[in-house]
Amino acid sequence: MSSFDKLLKEQLRITEKYLYFYIWSESDLDGVPGAEAEGTEAYPAYPAYGYNAAYISGNNTAYVQGKELGEGLGYKVAWDAGTKTMTIASSQTEIVLQAGSATARVNGTDRSIGAPAVLKKDSLYVPVRFVAEQLGAKVKTEGEDSLYSIEIYKP
Repeated sequence: MSSFDKLLKEQLRITEKYLYFYIWSESDLDGVPGAEAEGTEAYPAYPAYGYNAAYISGNNTAYVQGKELGEGLGYKVAWDAGTKTMTIASSQTEIVLQAGSATARVNGTDRSIGAPAVLKKDSLYVPVRFVAEQLGAKVKTEGEDSLYSIEIYKP
């Protein structure tokens, strides 16, 4: 936890967190270079992988980077490259997700997540609604024409 987060939580008693993700089609996101492209100057219409990238899959599942989601909500995130497994944890909740698996282990119990976690350009993308709700957050989606966004709120 950063010193700023600690100040907000412990001294000012402010614990709400909001995350916003703009959602791209999977084919649009796959055309974006990796995070090594450093930002969006060369590609202003698209986010670079490695920074709040999110997409909707062909089966209409919204995916976000597990690291961005977990850390954004204040959880510790660990990645095991050997097993391609991500752990998002706090003192009360632990979610273990593996690339290619549609099952997550939540506090020691296997649960179906509906769609598999996906490894893209060295980042694990997870079904946003399942993971966010397991972490106690609310998910709101909005869409108009081809621009969609997801708002994640954790009280």
